[in-house]
Amino acid sequence: MPCHHRRRAGQTRVPDDRPAGYARGDGDRGLMDADVIVIGAGPAGLTAATTAARDAGARVVLVDENERIGGRLPGQLYRHKDTWVIGARTAERLAEEAAEAGVEILSGHQVWSCEPGWRVRLESSRTLTAPKVVVATGAAERPLPMPGWTLPGTLAIGAVQQLVQVQRILPGRRVAVVGTDPLAMTAAEEITLAGGEVVGIFMPSGEPGQHAESSPRKVLHSLSGFASAAPAAWQRLGARMLRNRAIAAAAARLMPPSGIPIGEAKLKVRHRAEAILGAGKVEALRIRKVSAQGVPVGDSREIPVDAVCLSGGLYPLQELTTGNCSLVEVPEVGGLVPLHSPELRTTAPGLYVAGNVTGIEGAAVAERQGALAGTALAADLGAYRDPGARLREAAAQVELARAEAVLTFLPGIFSGRRRLSELWEAHAAPGSQSEGKASDDA
Repeated sequence: MPCHHRRRAGQTRVPDDRPAGYARGDGDRGLMDADVIVIGAGPAGLTAATTAARDAGARVVLVDENERIGGRLPGQLYRHKDTWVIGARTAERLAEEAAEAGVEILSGHQVWSCEPGWRVRLESSRTLTAPKVVVATGAAERPLPMPGWTLPGTLAIGAVQQLVQVQRILPGRRVAVVGTDPLAMTAAEEITLAGGEVVGIFMPSGEPGQHAESSPRKVLHSLSGFASAAPAAWQRLGARMLRNRAIAAAAARLMPPSGIPIGEAKLKVRHRAEAILGAGKVEALRIRKVSAQGVPVGDSREIPVDAVCLSGGLYPLQELTTGNCSLVEVPEVGGLVPLHSPELRTTAPGLYVAGNVTGIEGAAVAERQGALAGTALAADLGAYRDPGARLREAAAQVELARAEAVLTFLPGIFSGRRRLSELWEAHAAPGSQSEGKASDDA
C-alpha cells in the first residue's frame, strides 16, 4: 500500500515554475499533483527524493514497483576488508530519511509510461503529473542462456540474492554459480554463509547470446574491481596487482585447475560451464577445462548439483528514457545510457537521471548520484543562495564514492565516464551538431 507523509513544519514551498497547461488534481482520482516525481526507490531514487524534499521543500512523490523499497539493496551482503556491507540496513536508513523529509512513497506500483509534460502513468490507470521527473530505474540482469537453463532449479543471480537475504531460503544444498562478475562472487558467499555448498564459480562458455566474459585473462583482470571485498590482506593485494594486464595474463597461465578462493567458494577460471543437466529438474552441471586463452581442452565431466545460479551481468534500464531524451552507446559503462550533464540533467528539460540507469556501478555511487540529482533539482527550484557551490560539492562526493567503491562492476568505468563527459560537452557547445553522436529520441 502507498505510504503518505506530510510536509514538515517550517519547510518552504517551492517556486511555482510549472509549464503552461500544467494540470492540477482538482479532485480527479486519476491525477496527482507533485513538484517532483522520482521513479525507482533504490539508493539513487531514495536519496534524490530526500534531497529535493529536504532542501527545496518540494512535494516529492516516489514510485516503485516493489512493495519493499530499496531496490537491490535488501539482497546485498558482501565483505569490505574486515567488515560486512549489509544492504538491508542501508535501505532502512534511506527509507527513514525519505520519510523524515516528507517524501510520499507509492510502493507496489508499476510505471507504464513517462511522457513529456511530465505525465507518469501507472498500471492502475492512475496518472501523476509534475514539472520535473527523476528516472532512477537502475539496471536489469543480462540473460545467460545455455543448454538446460530452463530446468527448475536454475535461477538468475538476483533471484538467488532475494531468496537468501530477504526470504531466508537456500536455492539448493549443492549449488554451482556460472558467471564471474561481482554479483556472482557475492551471491556465492551469501549461499555459503546461509549453510549451502557452492561447488564452484565457473566461467560461461562464451557461446552466442552470452554477454558475460569467458576469457580467463580478462576475468582475472576484472577481479581488481573486487579487491577490497576480499577477506584476507594477501587476497586484496593480489587482486589489486591484477589491474596490470601482463600480470593478469601470467596469472591465467599459472592458475591451478582447483581455482582460487573467493570466501568459502572457489573461482574456477580454468573451467567453463557447458550445460545444465537433469530430468525435470537440475541434477548436474557439465563442465570442461579451458586453456589460459579460454580454449576448451580435454573431455567434459559432470558435477552433481541441485541448483545452478546464472550471472550474465547487468545493463542500464532505458524503457522510460527512450523517446524522452538523447541516448548514447558507451560500452564501458554498460551500454545505452542517457546523455547527461555532470549534474545529471538530460537533454530533455525537467528530466533528470541517477544511479545505474546512467551506467553500472555500486550502491554507494548510486546513493551519491541520487544526492547530486536531488541537489540539481533543488538548485533549479531556487533553493540555494550559491547553487554552484552546492552542485560542486555533491559532484565531488560522487567522484569520491567512485574512487573508494568496494565493488567495481566494469573495469572501464572511469574511461566510460570521461567519454560521457566529452559527449555532453560536445552536445552543449554553442552551434554543436550532436545528432551524429547521440540517438536523439526526444
